[in-house]
Amino acid sequence: MPRHMREVADAFERRTLPPVPVRVITAGKRPRMPQTQLAHLNSSHQALADGSPHGRLIVAERATHQIPYEQPEIILQTIGEIL
Repeated sequence: MPRHMREVADAFERRTLPPVPVRVITAGKRPRMPQTQLAHLNSSHQALADGSPHGRLIVAERATHQIPYEQPEIILQTIGEIL
């Protein structure tokens, strides 16, 4: 996992997003994992949203990894807001 965390950090440093609406939808229910991995996951999602001047992080509070199945309305709502 540490190698993967470094690769993700390197990718974020090199990437620039265009000035378009970006929404990062992340799960509100997290599996048990080491705190360092959880902190990395959360900061990666926030960094991706922050990479765009029009970015925003959205937390699907009732969902785990399967957001489209567990909380599909948040996806529809987000698409509607962007359109």
